[in-house]
Amino acid sequence: VSNGPFVPERLQSHLQAKLPAGLLPSAYVPLSALPLTADGQLDQAALAHVPVIDTDLVQRWEQRIQSLPEINQVAVVVKENHEILPPLHLGNLVPNWQTALATSETVNIDNFVAVAAKPKQLALSHGKPLAEDAQAPTTLPAILQRAAREVSEKNILYIQLDGSEIVQSYAELLEQAARILAGLRKPDLKPQDKVIFQLEHNQDIIPVFWGCLLGGFIPVIAVVPSSYGESSRTLEQLTQVWQLLEQPLIITTAEQEKSMQTLSKTHPLKNARLGLIETLKNNQPDNSYYQAQPDDIAFFNLTSGSTGVPKCIMLTHRNILSRASGTNELCQHSKDDIILNWLPFDHIGSISDWHLRAVDIGCKLVYAPKEYVLAQPLNWLELIDKYRITHSWAPNFAYSLINDAIKSVYQKNWDLSCVKSLLTAGESISIKIVQDFLKNLAPYKLNQTAISTAFGMAEMGSGITYFQATNTTPLKFFSVDRTTLAGSLVHVSPDNPNSIIFMSLGSVIPSVSIRIVDDENNLLPEETIGHFQVKGAAVSPGYYKNPPANQAAFLADGWFDTGDLGFISEDHLVLTGRAKES
Repeated sequence: VSNGPFVPERLQSHLQAKLPAGLLPSAYVPLSALPLTADGQLDQAALAHVPVIDTDLVQRWEQRIQSLPEINQVAVVVKENHEILPPLHLGNLVPNWQTALATSETVNIDNFVAVAAKPKQLALSHGKPLAEDAQAPTTLPAILQRAAREVSEKNILYIQLDGSEIVQSYAELLEQAARILAGLRKPDLKPQDKVIFQLEHNQDIIPVFWGCLLGGFIPVIAVVPSSYGESSRTLEQLTQVWQLLEQPLIITTAEQEKSMQTLSKTHPLKNARLGLIETLKNNQPDNSYYQAQPDDIAFFNLTSGSTGVPKCIMLTHRNILSRASGTNELCQHSKDDIILNWLPFDHIGSISDWHLRAVDIGCKLVYAPKEYVLAQPLNWLELIDKYRITHSWAPNFAYSLINDAIKSVYQKNWDLSCVKSLLTAGESISIKIVQDFLKNLAPYKLNQTAISTAFGMAEMGSGITYFQATNTTPLKFFSVDRTTLAGSLVHVSPDNPNSIIFMSLGSVIPSVSIRIVDDENNLLPEETIGHFQVKGAAVSPGYYKNPPANQAAFLADGWFDTGDLGFISEDHLVLTGRAKES
């Protein structure tokens, strides 16, 4: 019976010095208490049925899971299965306790000394309140109108596959969106009607998105299938979303319209209503914008599950703007930033964090198609150098692509000193890949504090925690003893054989709170792994027409259960894995 973290290797080492080899146990079974019979004797039969979970079994499971191609890091943890007991009242233990208290003699409390262990701080972290600004826009159309008034430069660049540019000012974007608004109103669309996008080019997606917002329509950016004539998961999901949203208008191009004609005659989308962007742009601007309210649904973002109908995440103007303001405040973004995004706009990070948040401060926007970077990963660095990019982002795999491609580079004159932050988000982060990236680009003057980690989800409009690098702490790691993952974490040296390393995802933005709870939603202490939950103005009101998913994730007290496991340490969020999916 162990009274602390159970480490079989330490016990084995201790017994090797005490017992002959023939008497050493082959396995150890930790118990919270010895089973006893009714007369208080050791229950040998119960002991014989206790399952043996030895170190070899744990290691075999770790090796088996680690062999899967999508797994980056794994630690198998054995946890006790605690039986939940019914509430026990004082009356069950001491009958007539109220009468006993009323008749008892007075106790001299001077004879007692209260000894209380200092408890760990609870795993609850609050972002500070947002800075008050009575003049701040409360809806998304208002931030584009403000940028159009205040920023005269041509601050929007759409990079084409051949490297050429389409350049636009915020005022020109607003005028183009107003032309599209006029075209959208011709099919008799009403505010809060849904509009699905089947558009591939950034210079089409952005103005149509704003045209919808100006009219109070709900844009839904959906991935374009590689073919409409062949069955695919992407086409299936598009059809499912179109049916879920009551068969709304689909905006596409004349070229895509021809492709959609290859749909089979019996396919549900065969008779879908289509609007062509070429026609929408060919209208006089309609400057009578819909007067949206902060809690109106601004747009839907789609989950990218591999099975089932995608969830439509409803995001309000308040959700998006509060998150944008909190992020800009925590990360000290400004109108002098020059941002680069090459990820597709159906991703919540691209449309919310790298467009709407950036429009809110009126900074310079450089957008490239994903193919421009994926075909030649070093084009990412070329764009950073050419346009003096201060902020960009990519999932972990892109940093790995750069590490591989940089090996064959000779005589490049990149100057990456302009970079303030390169965000790594969207998938699990490999510490080695990030460290190699910084090392490989150091000769090109990339600051060693350039990498930033974060946590975000579409259900909260993108990122809500960000690590703020400093010269003394360019990256923050937590090295813990893997044998303590089921309880209070113990920090160890990274070279400890039991060490498992996790990366900090930073602290929470203003107007958002985060916490770690157990299976019954009770707060856990800091540095204890549990369920990660989020609350605040950025959190979505829920999934469209999906009561079961809403009930499971959006709790009655306003907290959203992310489905992730993690811990909080010194107000830093650390994720350790996913909770078991139901």
